Amino acid sequence: MKKILSLILITAMLMSTLMMFSPASSAAVVYAKGDINKDGIVSVKDSLVMKQYLIGMNTSKIDNDSDALLAGDVDKDNIITVKDRLYLIKYLVCVISSFDNLEPVTRTLMIGDTAFTADNYVILMPTRFVTNGNTSLDPGDIQNSFHMGVRKFKGYLGYVGPDLSIMTQEDYDANPAKPHYIKFTTAPDDSYGNEGFNISTSDSNVTITVSNCTDTVGATPAAGQVRLEMLRGALYGAYSFLEDYLGCKFYWDYGPALTKTGLVRVPNGVDDTQTPGFGARGVVGYTSSHSPNGYDNYDSTCYTIPRKMNDYWCNGSLHNVAYGYTVGTGRYHAHSMGAYCGTESGHQPCMSSTSTVESCKAAIYHEIFEEDIKNAKRIPGVSMTEVSCSMSDNVNFCTCVNCKAKYAQYGCFNGAYFEVLNQVAEYLETIQPELDIYAILYDHVIPNGIIPRSNITLAYCGQGCNNHTINGGECTTPGEIKNFYSNSYTLSDGKHPNDYGSVNDGVNTYDAQRLIQLGQLSRDYGFTVQYWYYPTNVSFYICPTPNYNEIYYDLKYIYECGIQGVYFEGPSSDYAFEDLKNYLACEMLWNPEMTFGEYQELIDDYLMVHCGDGWRYIKEFIALDEAAGDAMTCWVNNFEWPWEMMSRKFYREHYDEMSDLFDKALACTSDTKQISYINKVRVHCDFLGISASFGTRSDSAFVSRYNNMLTYIRDNGIELVGNGLTYTIPGSGAEMTDPMTWIDAFSDGVYYRRPANAT
Repeated sequence: MKKILSLILITAMLMSTLMMFSPASSAAVVYAKGDINKDGIVSVKDSLVMKQYLIGMNTSKIDNDSDALLAGDVDKDNIITVKDRLYLIKYLVCVISSFDNLEPVTRTLMIGDTAFTADNYVILMPTRFVTNGNTSLDPGDIQNSFHMGVRKFKGYLGYVGPDLSIMTQEDYDANPAKPHYIKFTTAPDDSYGNEGFNISTSDSNVTITVSNCTDTVGATPAAGQVRLEMLRGALYGAYSFLEDYLGCKFYWDYGPALTKTGLVRVPNGVDDTQTPGFGARGVVGYTSSHSPNGYDNYDSTCYTIPRKMNDYWCNGSLHNVAYGYTVGTGRYHAHSMGAYCGTESGHQPCMSSTSTVESCKAAIYHEIFEEDIKNAKRIPGVSMTEVSCSMSDNVNFCTCVNCKAKYAQYGCFNGAYFEVLNQVAEYLETIQPELDIYAILYDHVIPNGIIPRSNITLAYCGQGCNNHTINGGECTTPGEIKNFYSNSYTLSDGKHPNDYGSVNDGVNTYDAQRLIQLGQLSRDYGFTVQYWYYPTNVSFYICPTPNYNEIYYDLKYIYECGIQGVYFEGPSSDYAFEDLKNYLACEMLWNPEMTFGEYQELIDDYLMVHCGDGWRYIKEFIALDEAAGDAMTCWVNNFEWPWEMMSRKFYREHYDEMSDLFDKALACTSDTKQISYINKVRVHCDFLGISASFGTRSDSAFVSRYNNMLTYIRDNGIELVGNGLTYTIPGSGAEMTDPMTWIDAFSDGVYYRRPANAT
C-alpha cells in the first residue's frame, strides 16, 4: 500500500489560491502587506503568525523586524492589532478585495423579506443540553460537535455577514431581544439519520434541526447521554447553510470564499433534509494535522469538517472528543497486526498461531484502556468507534504447514485472516461492545465457508485500473501486478494460491463483481464494508492521475453496491489539480446520488473561484489532460511510471494548445491569487509537455517555457516525486535537459517498463 504523505509535505502543498508578489530591487521595500512572515505569499500562515504575535508569542522576532511590522500593519494605523488580523482573514476569504480598500465586497443579505443583520437576528440553541452526563445552558461550557457547530457558524458568519450573539431558547423566550432567529435544535429521534440535518425557513426565521438519540455511551454512561455522531449534523448543517444559501464555499483551510455578491436572499419555505450517502467518509489532504496523535487547535485543521468528512486520518481534531464523533480507528490506522505481534517487516503474522490472537487482544486492550482513556483523548462509542487489527501491506503470508492448510481450506489467505479477526472481535465485544474491529483487505478473494462477525469493518483496498471505471467493463485481462505470490509458492494441496483466485489483480471487472458480493454479504450478516480508494499518484507528483471523471463513476458504483464507507487517498500534489479531485471526492462521499451534470457544475464553480473569468480555458485543459490518459491502456496509480499513464505522443502533439490555454486564462484576470493559482497548476502541463517535446524542438517559445518552468519549480520548492524517489533540479545557467531526467529514476532516459507503451 502507498505510504501516506507526511504532515509537512501535505501542509506545504495545500496552500491554494495564495497571493504572490514579485520582489523589488535590493534597494526597495521587501515586504508586502499581510505577508508578516515574509515568505513571498499572503496566506493562512500569516494569520497564524499574527495570532501568535497578538497573544505574546514570538513578539521579539516581529518587533525587531521593521519589514514584518509594516507587513502586519495592514490597516496602516502604525500598530498591529486584532483589527489587522481581522482584515487579513477577510482578505483571505475574499470579503475585502485588497488592503488598499478595506471596505467589504458589496453584499445585501435577506431571509425572506427581512434584512439579515445583527439588529434583526440572534443565534438560538437548546435551553437544556446534556452530554457526557453534564447539563449546560452556556454553549461555551461544554465542547462537543453540536456546540462546535453553533460556535463555528457564528465565527464564519462574522466574516461574511452579520456578527450575531448566541442565546439559549429559554433566555430568548423570556426576552426576545431580536425579532428573528437562526435556531439550532435537535429532533426527538434520529429522524434525519446519522449525522443528518434539516434546514427550514419560515416567517424569515431559520431552523437547523439535527438527529438526536438517547442511547447511553461511554465506559460510565449517565442517563440521557447523547450520541455525538447524531449531533454532528449541527456542524454539517451550519456549513451547508453558509455554502448553499449564503454563497460561501469552503475551498480552503482558512474559511469560506464568497461566491455571491449583491443581493443574496434566502427564501421562506426552504425544507432541505440532507443525510450522508456514505457512513464513513475520509480523505487525505486539506489539513495541517495528519498525525494519529495530533489533537491540534480546530482552527488550524478545519477544512475537512466543513467538507463533511468524519474519518480519522483526515484530521486530528476529528478524533478529539472536544469536537465530537469520528469513525476513527485508533492509534493504528492500518497494518497493525505486524506491530501488535512484532512481526518481521514485510511479512504477515502467522494466522494459525494462538500467540497472534493473544498479542492482538493484549494490544487492543492497551490501546483502549491504558492509552486512550488514560489520556482522555478518545472515548469508546463517542469519539472512537473502531480499533484496528489489520494485515500488513504485503502478501508475504506465513508458509507454515497449518497456515497453508487453512489457505487451501478457504481458497485464499482471507479465510485464515478472518478466523483471527473473528476471535479478536469476539473478545472486543466482551470488553468494549461499542467498538468495531477495523481490518484492511489486500487479498481481494472472498473466502469459502467463513463470514466476518457483525462487529468487524472490512476495508477493501482497491488496486484496479485507474484509467477505466470499476464497472466500465474495459478491464478484463489481469494486469501486471496480478500475481504477488512467487511462482514456486505452493499450498498444502500442491496448488498455487492463484489457482484459487488472483490477489491485487489490477482487473476492474474482478473488483466490480467482488464489491457486489461483499455488499450483499454485509447486508445479510451485518458486518461493514468500506472501500480504500487509490485514485492518485504518490510516487510521481508531477504526473497526476488523469482520472477526473472516473472518480465520479467509481464512487457512484461503490455506493450502489452497498459499500458503507470510502477512504479516498489523495492528493499527491496541489499543483496538479489533486486538490480539485479531493474536493470533488468530498462532495461525492456526502452525496453519491448527484448527477454527472451536478458533478461538472462543482468543477465549474471551483474553477471560477480559483481562476477567474478564464476558468473555461483551464477546464478545457483538464479535458485534454484526461484525454492524454485515455490514450493509454490500463494503468494502476502509483504502480506505473509517468509515460505509462499519460501518452507522450498526445502531449507532444497538443502541448502548444495546452500551454496557450493557460496564457489565455492568465489574460482574463488581474487578481493576484487567481494568477498565482493558474501559474501553480500549469507546472505539470509544462513539465510533461516539455519532456514529451524535448529533442524535437528548440524554438524561442519552447526555450522560454522551459526557463519559466525551471525558475518556478526552483523558486517555489515544487516537489516532483515522493514515496522514496529522488530528483535533482538543475542550477541556473545549466544546459537544457529533458525535465523527466531530473527525476533520478529516469536519469538514463529510460521512461518505460512496458515497451508497448513507448510512443
